[in-house]
Amino acid sequence: PGSETQDPTTAPTSTTTAAPAAVPQLSEEELQQLAAAADSQVRILADSATRQVLTTSTVSSNLQAVSRIALSGVVTPAMIDFVETLVVGVVDLMASAESDEDRDDMATSVFQTLGSFGMASSSSDNAAAQAQSVLASRSRERLFFPERRLQYADEHAAPWGRRLDAPQGSAPRRLDGHGPGTSPEWSALPRENFDAYLANGGQTLGTLDPPGSQATPEEWEEFQQSVLETFEDEWIAYINVVQAMQSASELDRARDEEYFANYTAHLPAAERESAMRMWWDEKARRESATQARLFERSQQTRRMTTQITSVCAGLLRFMVNLEVKDFSFQLGAIKIGRSRHLEAADNHFALRDPRWAPTDASSAYGWQNVRFTEVNPLSWAPDSPSGPFVIETLDIFADDSSKLKVEKQAVPLSVMSDLESFSAASCHYWDWEANNGIGAWSSRGLANDGQGCSSTHLSIVGMFLDSAAPIIELPSGLEMFLEDKVVEYSLYAGVGIGAVLAATALLLYWGHKQDESDVVKPIEMKKLGDGVKGPRAQDDPIHYASAGAAQALLTFWNLARRDHLLVS
Repeated sequence: PGSETQDPTTAPTSTTTAAPAAVPQLSEEELQQLAAAADSQVRILADSATRQVLTTSTVSSNLQAVSRIALSGVVTPAMIDFVETLVVGVVDLMASAESDEDRDDMATSVFQTLGSFGMASSSSDNAAAQAQSVLASRSRERLFFPERRLQYADEHAAPWGRRLDAPQGSAPRRLDGHGPGTSPEWSALPRENFDAYLANGGQTLGTLDPPGSQATPEEWEEFQQSVLETFEDEWIAYINVVQAMQSASELDRARDEEYFANYTAHLPAAERESAMRMWWDEKARRESATQARLFERSQQTRRMTTQITSVCAGLLRFMVNLEVKDFSFQLGAIKIGRSRHLEAADNHFALRDPRWAPTDASSAYGWQNVRFTEVNPLSWAPDSPSGPFVIETLDIFADDSSKLKVEKQAVPLSVMSDLESFSAASCHYWDWEANNGIGAWSSRGLANDGQGCSSTHLSIVGMFLDSAAPIIELPSGLEMFLEDKVVEYSLYAGVGIGAVLAATALLLYWGHKQDESDVVKPIEMKKLGDGVKGPRAQDDPIHYASAGAAQALLTFWNLARRDHLLVS
C-alpha cells in the first residue's frame, strides 16, 4: 500500500512501474482467441522491428508494446521469441551505451516486460490451488520468513525468535491490518462445500490484541508466537481444504471411470470394444494436451529466467568489484553485483567452498540474485506447494561474465540466508529434468538450517510453509474403491472363520460330554470267541456277523463310534 514506508537501506536503485491488475479467469476458448490475436500483433511488431534501426528507444517501445499485449492475460511462445530477440539487441546495445544509467534503463525495460509475462501467466492458473505470497519483501509484512537484521525500538532489544516487527513507539498497532497475501484467499474457494472451514476464515486476528506499551519483552515474545501460530493454523486449514478439493475431484474422476466400465460391461461385444477404444482415445488425448500445456509453461518459465540471466550478464561486464545494483519488477526483486569474496558478497547468500576463495586483485566474480515474492512463477506445476513462499534463484559468473556451474560443493552453500526460516519452513529446489523435462519440486539435498536453506548446488530454491502433516487426508478415488472391496471381502472372511471356530468349539464340547458318558456307561459284555468267528476281547471292534464289504463298513462304523471319529 502507498501509505507504507520503505526501509531506505533496502530500497531499489531503479524506479519501477506498478504491477498490472489481476486478470480475470478465462475459459479455454477465450485464451485460444487471445493467443491468436497476440501472435498476430507480435508478427506485426517483429516485422516492423526488422526495418528499424536498433536503438534504446526502439527497444523500449517494442518491449512496452509486448507488455501491453500481456495485459490481456495471455503469453505465447511467439511473444517470448520476440522478447528473446530484443534481449540479444539489448545486450549488444549495452556495449555502446553512453552511461550506466542507459544500461540500467534498458535492463529495467526487459525486467518489467518479463514481469508482466509472469503476472499474465499466473492469472490463468487455478486460483484455489495457486500458491500465494506473504509479501516477504516488505519490511512491515515479513511474517513467516522475516529478515534477520531487524531494528528493535526502545528497550525491546531481546533477540526474539519467530516474530513480527518489534513494537513501534508507545502505541502498538493492531495486527488485523496486514496487507494482501498475509492470510489465504478464502474467497477463491467454493463456500457451499466447506462451511466449517470458511465461516471464520481470515477473521481470527481480530481477537488478538497486542499487549500494552509497558509490556515486557517476554510478553511481546509470547504474543508474537501466538500470532504466528494463528496465521500458520489458518494457512494449514486453507491448504488442507485445497487438498480435500483435489482429492474430491480425483474421486469424481475415478467414479466416472467405474460407471463407464459398468455401462460398457452390458453392451454387445462389438459395441463394447468400439466404446472402450473411443474412451481410451479421448482419455489419451486429454492427458497429452495437459502434458503439452505443462511443457509449454515449463519452457516459458525457463526461457524467461534465461533472459533475465542474459541481461544481468550483460550488465556485469561493465561493473567493478563491490558494485551492487538493485532492480524491482512485478514478480519481486533482482540484485546483481561483483565481489572477490563470495562468502560475504551479500547477505542473501554465502558460498563457503574452498574453490571460491578470493581471486586476484585484477578480477572478481559476478553474481545474480532474483527473489520472487509477489507471484510464484512455478505455481502451474502439479503438486506445487501452496501457501506462503519465497523463491530465489542465484547464479555465479566468472570475471568475463560467463555463467559458472555450481554443484557438488564440499561445503554447503547458503541461499536466502537473510531470512529467518525456523521450523515453519521447508526448503525445495526446482529440478528441470524431472517429470519428463517438465520439472518438479524436490527436497533432496536441501535443508532448513534456521537461516534460509543449505544446499550443495545452485538452482531455483523455494522456501514454503511446512504443511507436511495435513489435518485432513482424503484418499484418491481408486484407493477408496479398493478400500470398499477390502472391507467387503474382510467381512466375508471374518464371518466364515468365526463360524468355523464356533462349530469347532461346539463339537469339541459335545465330544467331551460323550467321553464323560462313556466312562460311566456300563459295558455290554460280548461272547468271546477265537478271533475268527467271534471277538477275542471285549473292545474288539471287528463286526463278525457279516462278511466282505459289509464287514469292512460295519467295522469302520464301530471304530468311529468307539473313538468319536466324526467329532475329532
